[in-house]
Amino acid sequence: MPKNQYHNCAICGAKYHFCSGCMNVKTYTPWRTIVDNVEHYKIFIILRDYNNKNIDKSTAKKQLQKCDLNGLENFVAEVKVLIEDILSYEE
Repeated sequence: MPKNQYHNCAICGAKYHFCSGCMNVKTYTPWRTIVDNVEHYKIFIILRDYNNKNIDKSTAKKQLQKCDLNGLENFVAEVKVLIEDILSYEE
């Protein structure tokens, strides 16, 4: 396995190594091709669903509050702004 295969996490921007096997899966998108850990994948799914209008801001807030948001200050700028906007929502 080549050691130079890296992705940048869509949530925190960190570089991480991925297995080329994940890139060869055609029936679904493995989370490792998008983010560096499962917790960030949960966040990714919530933000994707919110952006695609599959969930409203209230639902997104409730779901994000259940996630580990440690390191939010170091997340990708656009992700951080969106999360902060959702979390500031008051019903």
